[in-house]
Amino acid sequence: MPNLPTRRVMRVSAFDERVLELVNRRIFFIQGALSDADALIVTVNLASLKEEDKAKPVWIVLNSPGGEIIQGFAVCDAISAAVKNGFTVNILATGFCASMATAVLQSASRRYSWPNTQFLVHQASTYGGEPGQIEVNRVLEDADALRKLNDIVLTIISNRIGMPLEELAKRSKKTDCWLTAKEALDFGSNGLIDEIVSGFPF
Repeated sequence: MPNLPTRRVMRVSAFDERVLELVNRRIFFIQGALSDADALIVTVNLASLKEEDKAKPVWIVLNSPGGEIIQGFAVCDAISAAVKNGFTVNILATGFCASMATAVLQSASRRYSWPNTQFLVHQASTYGGEPGQIEVNRVLEDADALRKLNDIVLTIISNRIGMPLEELAKRSKKTDCWLTAKEALDFGSNGLIDEIVSGFPF
């Protein structure tokens, strides 16, 4: 008897239904290291906002150790573009907000944090290369490119928090700059965050 094709049935779990419900309420999540998928999701959703929806804020729940710097820039630019066009895009930092994620946080209209969220501001870093195949010119080129990326990340943070770029670079250069939510509130003249909340503000 020949094998007949079968129709695959997609099963939507209760969790998936909850996520879709939140997306319909304009609540999105970035969980884990920033990636091209995060950049795509954020850009597509913000680009699809309609003019008549400006009164309703967009929320991004952020719990990230950082990740890909370039994709982080894409997320920053997408959020900044939406804010510039008159939309409100708020970010709630939960769990861990580090490295490139702290720069993404600065793009929001309002920056919120849960009481126990931990923050980390530090120099940009990169990993890669094949053991035994390191070329001096390649290392110098990569170091120069990384330095430029690091300057952009620190500039984004510096402009929002009101701390001179030189001071921020100095504080993050020698050692990782770990901050509690309360410390993040007072970091720079404008703070790394605007408000600490205990619940869901949306």
